[in-house]
Amino acid sequence: MNKILIILLVLISVGFSTAQKRKKPPVVRAEVTVKGNFPPLREKPNEEDDGIWHEFKSKEFDFEVVFPAKAEDVFDDEANDVKFFQISTRKADYGVIIKPIPKLVSQNESNNLYDTMLEIMLDSETTKIISQKNVRIGDLSGKEIFYEKDSSKFFSRMFITENKLYIVSMIMDKKDYKTSFDKWALKFLDSFNLKVKIKNEG
Repeated sequence: MNKILIILLVLISVGFSTAQKRKKPPVVRAEVTVKGNFPPLREKPNEEDDGIWHEFKSKEFDFEVVFPAKAEDVFDDEANDVKFFQISTRKADYGVIIKPIPKLVSQNESNNLYDTMLEIMLDSETTKIISQKNVRIGDLSGKEIFYEKDSSKFFSRMFITENKLYIVSMIMDKKDYKTSFDKWALKFLDSFNLKVKIKNEG
């Protein structure tokens, strides 16, 4: 199973607690029909291939990012109100996940939600945090975390707007990782930009 999709299913199954500390709903097990636009089958590219990186824009979700694929080849789907966009190369998976959330009215609520998401992502005895720091898109603060979990290596950033959570990730098998892949992870993560109007947090 694709690693980006695994993250998606984790977000759905956990019940998604918010900083408002509402009672966690029971996990509902149901079949999920994949109905996204599947790109035609073709040989997966390498990150360094000529002309492989292209800008992708979503007007519906107000973001843009550079994927190692043409925009029409990006796979997108939705399950249980979680939307994701994804492409895979020979070594890694690149994805953007968007989850609607109840409207947050304070930075405190945002911080609590970040903490909840980090707990979900790092909940494993095999997790090893490589680095963790705050990042920004203009006036919007976010979280960056690079970590290893089980047999995979994760390069992720999270951003919370008033009513959406965005998770941007590059994921690959640890056995395929070389330090040269850091530049591709950063190329992808640094290219992510939100076009929504952000309230000044100060």
